[in-house]
Amino acid sequence: MGLGESRSPTEIFLRNQMPASHRFWAYVCAFGPGLMVMMAMVMMAMVMMAMVMVIIVPEALRQVGWLRQR
Repeated sequence: MGLGESRSPTEIFLRNQMPASHRFWAYVCAFGPGLMVMMAMVMMAMVMMAMVMVIIVPEALRQVGWLRQR
């Protein structure tokens, strides 16, 4: 095709296709860092909740007298 010739959307799509492996790595590079950050945030939230349940709640209950000292 020369300059100035229009192409249909189907022609553009067919010429711009990447092999599946290239597409996969393009998605990994594009979305991988964001997914890792989100997973790290979820893990931090889970650790914080575990800390609250295991350390802070029993100590608060001991201080108000609802849980006896060992």
